[in-house]
Amino acid sequence: MKFQEKLDKLNQTMSKVQTNKYLQALSGGMMSLLPIMVIGSISALLSQLNIAPYQAFIMSTGIHAALTKIFTVTMNFMALYVVFLIGHKLAESFDEDGLLAGMISIMAFMIITPLTTFDKSTALEITYLGSRGLFVGMMSALIATRIYVFVIQKNITIKMPNTVPPVVSKTFTALIPAIFVAIVFGIMNGLFALTSYGNAHAALFAILQVPLQSMGSNIFTVVILVALMEVLWFFGIHGSNVVNPILLTVFYSMDVANLEAFQAGATVLPYIITVSFIQNQKGPRNLALAIILSFNTKSQHLKKVGRLGLVPAFFGISEPLKFGLPMILNPILAIPMILTPVASVLLSYVAIVVGFLPQPNGVSVPSGTPELLRPLFTSGVRGVIFGLFLLVVCMVIYWPFVRAFDKQKLREEAALEA
Repeated sequence: MKFQEKLDKLNQTMSKVQTNKYLQALSGGMMSLLPIMVIGSISALLSQLNIAPYQAFIMSTGIHAALTKIFTVTMNFMALYVVFLIGHKLAESFDEDGLLAGMISIMAFMIITPLTTFDKSTALEITYLGSRGLFVGMMSALIATRIYVFVIQKNITIKMPNTVPPVVSKTFTALIPAIFVAIVFGIMNGLFALTSYGNAHAALFAILQVPLQSMGSNIFTVVILVALMEVLWFFGIHGSNVVNPILLTVFYSMDVANLEAFQAGATVLPYIITVSFIQNQKGPRNLALAIILSFNTKSQHLKKVGRLGLVPAFFGISEPLKFGLPMILNPILAIPMILTPVASVLLSYVAIVVGFLPQPNGVSVPSGTPELLRPLFTSGVRGVIFGLFLLVVCMVIYWPFVRAFDKQKLREEAALEA
């Protein structure tokens, strides 16, 4: 009973974390960015294929310049898209107009983004519109949207007659909240200008983002986060939904920085540990489990669940296995469920350090990409070979535990038949 009470409390706590409006807005906004990331990633890959005749062709035909332009307006303007999407998602969670909130969030971000003078012309620094501006962009969207929602919900707005078209009425409704946001961010910009950093981007990058990235670049931090995902799954909590906001906040800019360096032709990329590293190098553990269940168990229940989950597992979908076996609150499978991603991440890190695997290039791989093909986009052919190695490692880890679980299930099935 005490264990059940503790389990209930843990579930309640994690449920609150999982349903937190701000974390959901961060996670949802970043996930909505996937089309932009994929387009930018593909353009980087196509422009950097190291094949001499191909490079000569795309250079002479102008394709390289077109691909570079696509990369620039997607990856190098990443912060702008993030600001709008997070503002949009957060406002919608409060049942307010997401489009207006997204627009106001962009205004707030622009106010605290420094301008530069070049040849008597004023321009925005593209440096702060890409990966360097992601952290400030996320914070700007959260703060600006919260101010917008607060003012709207306090009815500090301009009320228009019912005869005025809704589009016009909504615009006037957002006017006063937008003024509040502009005042707050104008003051913030002025205060940051008085510091030695000169602007919010430089200050927050030095004070917050650099220490966070230093902590995140530690492999042991990653191991803890990866293990936490599976521990939460053991208790029936969607671990990825809880941990992903942390991963995206800390590691996402590292992916973008790597992709920018890769697109520029750099041989050594800035980071080893990125979001794509964590997501792709956790190993094809669910596929390994599905294969063992399908072809190396005697229990009819396990065999059927394994074959049912084989195709989904091939595409990285684990729910049929997690709920069909079940793996939730299953003490026999808990150990390999936690060990396989941890071992995969550690082995992948070592493989990169010793030079067998290249550093992740920051390319975003869409959800649903076959497990053994995911590394091809981020690490090339060696990544696929290493993925097969990780598949074997995961199968070896799961083997004794599945065998013990199979014997238990056989006894249960025999008892039912008797």
